[in-house]
Formats: sequence, C-alpha cells, structure tokens
Amino acid sequence: QVERTLTSGDVTFVLTTTYKVTALAHDRVTISFTQAQDGKGTHYTLQATGKGEAVIDLSDAVPSSVTLDVTQDIETDSGASKLVEHKTSTLKLTSR
Repeated sequence: QVERTLTSGDVTFVLTTTYKVTALAHDRVTISFTQAQDGKGTHYTLQATGKGEAVIDLSDAVPSSVTLDVTQDIETDSGASKLVEHKTSTLKLTSR
C-alpha cells in the first residue's frame, strides 16, 4: 500500500494505492490494484475510486496489458449553489 499527498493550487489530494499479486505463470505476473482519492479545495471536494489489473511479462520491459476502471464524484460548492458530478471511465491498454 502506498499513500501520497499531492497539492495543486488550493487543492490537496490524498491518493492511496494498494497492490496485490494475483497470479504467477511462467514469465507473467498479474497484479491487481485499487485506488482511493480524496481531495479538498476552497470550493469543491473530490472523491474517486479505481481498480485495475496489470499483466507483466518479465521478459519484456513493457506491461502486456493494463486495465483501469475509475469512478469519480466531484462536488462543487460556490456558496450559492452546489453541483455534484459523477463520472466513470475505463482505460485498457494492450501491447502486441
């Protein structure tokens, strides 16, 4: 588990990533990971979660495949009104 605190402008994010080896087969290692992100700024908060999987071929320097599913909830509060935005996205990268 790795926890990082990042700051951009008036927003501070805490990003926690947990890694787990889920399979070993010949030269291939499969790693699953989860992420949780909490951010706060002057006018909004952000919460995001993600999960993914990477398959690494130890005979190659580049992962064979990476999949990342992310869900974000962004709340903006201007004092006069509040807006909540919900986003989901999937990223899949495959080599060869």
